[in-house]
Amino acid sequence: MKEKLFTRSMKTYDCVVKVYDTEADTMKDVFCTIPYVKTDKDIMNLVKLTLESESVKVIMVKEKVLQEKLYAITESDFLSMAKELPPRKKGESGEEE
Repeated sequence: MKEKLFTRSMKTYDCVVKVYDTEADTMKDVFCTIPYVKTDKDIMNLVKLTLESESVKVIMVKEKVLQEKLYAITESDFLSMAKELPPRKKGESGEEE
């Protein structure tokens, strides 16, 4: 039996980011995908959360391309990773713009 999928279209940024590797003492370009946010400051903050560590420091976002992609996850994977929330109050949709 084929397992059901949850699907969702999402806007994302595909980014090329210049980072500094402190252990190797080198600069390199790294690719990452982050969820859509409205400002360049928010893009930089998400990129830092995604890529930075003790040995990797983000220098700058060199390129960013806004994409709209369709994502899917199996129901069993969703249940194992999802955080359960209390029931919505009447009138709440749970959607953000």
